[in-house]
Amino acid sequence: MNENKILQVKAIAEELGVSESTIRRDLKELELQGKLKRIHGGAVKNTGQNVLNGHKETDMYQRMDINYPEKVKICKLAAKKVKDGDCIFLDGGTTLVPLMGMLQYRPVTIVTHNYLAVAQLNRPKAQIIVIGGDYSSKYAMGMGSMAQNEIAQFQFDVAFIGCAGIDQKTGMAYTAEMSSREIKKIALQNATRTYLLVDQSKMNVLGFCKFEALSTFDTIISEEGESSMEIDEEFMLVEH
Repeated sequence: MNENKILQVKAIAEELGVSESTIRRDLKELELQGKLKRIHGGAVKNTGQNVLNGHKETDMYQRMDINYPEKVKICKLAAKKVKDGDCIFLDGGTTLVPLMGMLQYRPVTIVTHNYLAVAQLNRPKAQIIVIGGDYSSKYAMGMGSMAQNEIAQFQFDVAFIGCAGIDQKTGMAYTAEMSSREIKKIALQNATRTYLLVDQSKMNVLGFCKFEALSTFDTIISEEGESSMEIDEEFMLVEH
């Protein structure tokens, strides 16, 4: 447990000499028992519904391997939404990183401030436009007013968006801090088709910042089917 009282999957696995997948399964069971709340990269003590902020989030590099097979599955579903010739916004976050690898050899244009996704490039055929701004080492992305201004210059056929959490009671998507929230909102406003990519760890997680109503998105794509997600159809459609 770190100074912010976060149980980190990688640290626990190394200390106990077991796999990270084993720790994640154990944390999932403890969450079902109401003893903790899973967050990106680990878990926190359950004191009700925790509000996820920047202090409680682990950095992107620590999250890369978390639920990676699920992220790949989500991105495969997302890639099916792309047509040749599309202009695409690829948001920050580790969930969207595999999508860059799937799209980089297609005849599309990709605009992103996600430097982890940029690191996946290998002689791409797609046109890649990398957004600058203030580099955040924690989030591995360009942020701030410069990044916002650059993204505002583009119109997108498709925007793939990530988030820190979604909540079925409020019908909202959340971020843990303000800067990425503003970038997401700009991309959404400038996109014809919008998709929110989430995995199970983000279910019923309240973030520090309200981002967007779930009903705003054309589709919310998860690795699970609708019954497993247990989200009210009033709020969203889960893509199989």
